[in-house]
Amino acid sequence: MDAHRQMPAKLFVTVLTSLIEGKSATEKFMAGVLLDYATPDQRQFKPAVFGAWLEHLVGWAEVDVVCTGKYTLTEIPAQWQAWKPLLLKFAKSKNIQTRRASLVLLCSPLSRKVNAELVTVALENIERLKGEKDILITKAISWLLRTMVKHYREAVEEYLGEHADSLPRIAVRETMVKLKTGRKTSRKAVR
Repeated sequence: MDAHRQMPAKLFVTVLTSLIEGKSATEKFMAGVLLDYATPDQRQFKPAVFGAWLEHLVGWAEVDVVCTGKYTLTEIPAQWQAWKPLLLKFAKSKNIQTRRASLVLLCSPLSRKVNAELVTVALENIERLKGEKDILITKAISWLLRTMVKHYREAVEEYLGEHADSLPRIAVRETMVKLKTGRKTSRKAVR
């Protein structure tokens, strides 16, 4: 990566796309790693490319490695006007990988206090997807709610208070533990 710090964003996206469209999970994981090491200039590409990329990712590991990390931490808030409609659209996709991405793409940016509007979109997407039973979605809901606890605790508590009965039980349980202990699971569960 050091030898290619000057690679322009357009070429960088071409390289990432070739990896994501590759046959092996290793290629897809490498795309996520490269996104983390991208220079600020290389990150300046249209977020809509994620829509095409998600058609080539399968399972939580492939989706999460491409949809979390330094790129999403910096670029989702920086390019919010482009990302907001995409995230809402992703939550309506027929592709479960894309629906999962509508949640996990927000985990990194919401791990910091950057933009309260991200919370609104996160809760809208959770609300849209909370009836799904597939673990790809239920665990993503849990992860997103737990991530929000640190900086958006009141919003999470209010949302759980109003919607706990309709949320996946695992999301409620893990989020409640996080609210009470600051951890994903209680010490009793770890023993």
